[in-house]
Amino acid sequence: MEKKTIAAFDFDLTLTDKDTLWEFLVFAFGKRKVLTGLAYCAPDLIGMKMGLRNNGQTKEKLIGYFTKGMSERVFTTACEDFTRNRLPSIIRRKALNKLLWHQDKGHEPVIVSASPENWIRPWASQYSVEVIGTKLLTSNGTHSGLFASKNCSGKEKVRRLLEFFPERENYTLFAYGDSSGDKDLLAFADYPFYRRF
Repeated sequence: MEKKTIAAFDFDLTLTDKDTLWEFLVFAFGKRKVLTGLAYCAPDLIGMKMGLRNNGQTKEKLIGYFTKGMSERVFTTACEDFTRNRLPSIIRRKALNKLLWHQDKGHEPVIVSASPENWIRPWASQYSVEVIGTKLLTSNGTHSGLFASKNCSGKEKVRRLLEFFPERENYTLFAYGDSSGDKDLLAFADYPFYRRF
């Protein structure tokens, strides 16, 4: 029996040419509020750069600053607006072509991203591509400001991929990434592509 082939793509700066977290925050909340949020999280961001603060915790605090108490419906609408009006202009054509090439070959592409799934999924759905990303916690239709999963970076990318495709011996894995957060996934792949298409 021939093995199936999975093609795992990082999203930010792999399928896109900009970091979508910052692009989304500016799009949805405006530059002024983003600057205020950065000031609020400045000690954590500096600590993260110095290796004294966990990347996932810092990102959770930053995203929580904007989303805590926000209606899930309003947030979803903002994500869909971003996907429709901003995201297409920052998608890397060469990377998208590689994803479509895998589909043409009968492979199964999947996006594995540290960014929240919320604004990636509407874009990916038009290509029938599954998304594995950081999940945001909601309760009674309102965002809590917390993550519902670990930050999907580093070893967590491999763990989440295995959760979705558990029988590793039964598939060939291509992986595409651009940063240190992708290195575990790339090391796990049969065919790793670091900043290459």
